Amino acid sequence: YLNVRWSRAGGEAGRILKRDVVPHFRSTPLPSITKRDVAALFDKLKDRPGIAAQAWRALRKLFNWACERGEVATSPMDRMRPPDGPKARERFLNDDELAALWKATLRLDHPYSRLVRALILLGQRRDEVGQMTWDEMDEGSATWVLARDRTKNAKVHAVPLSRQVLAELNASPFKTGYLFSVSGERPLQNWSKLKAKLDPLFEEEAKKAKLTRPDHWTLHDLRRSVATGMQRLGEHADVVEAFCNRRVREGDAARYQRHDYEREKREAAQRWADHVEALVTKSTDEACREAA
Repeated sequence: YLNVRWSRAGGEAGRILKRDVVPHFRSTPLPSITKRDVAALFDKLKDRPGIAAQAWRALRKLFNWACERGEVATSPMDRMRPPDGPKARERFLNDDELAALWKATLRLDHPYSRLVRALILLGQRRDEVGQMTWDEMDEGSATWVLARDRTKNAKVHAVPLSRQVLAELNASPFKTGYLFSVSGERPLQNWSKLKAKLDPLFEEEAKKAKLTRPDHWTLHDLRRSVATGMQRLGEHADVVEAFCNRRVREGDAARYQRHDYEREKREAAQRWADHVEALVTKSTDEACREAA
């Protein structure tokens, strides 16, 4: 099922099915799973709304696929109400926080640190960046090209690469396979454990910069931080949306206005990277002056 209906053996869907769904049903054959069994699963996940929403989508898709193949007569999820998803987050990191976080990553010797810095520069989705491979790189044009099966909206997405992000990518010890990896053969695992190591370093850097203790943040908040930062730098909203691979226009406008903003995206990406570099340099210079 994962290989047929999901890219890269299921990605996040595969992890959730294997970690949260399969252990619940144990060895129960698929045709024997009842609506009550499914309801019990989501009762267990009610305090984890994000995981519950993803598990719901993956499991419903699995049962629909099984119905198409005649493996089950009906889906036990028919006429079931989906779980409430997580509340929309509004958290974004301001310039000072981004500088402190960047400096914190320099103190953690792990490919995860390069991944976080790439997320700060790229503003793309966490899993898209985390599963980046060299095959997707066009180094001649400094562009990262994501195929349809790698994007949330199922559209090819070309991401211009700034000078600074190219330096982070080329720092990978692997020149084939995955860029953010401990072996090059598979993407990073155990992200939550790695973030738990980075968080105290982030707090220390924030304290050094005389910032208040950072509020809870997630890697996805970095995407919102980039979009907000680009907006603050004066980038046109359409350019920011195109850079982040979100829908720029709806309806007839989407059918007739086909400009792809490639030039504008590239200029915006470099301006943002230059801005981040200046933030980190300024923060470091100020710390040195105070130390002196």
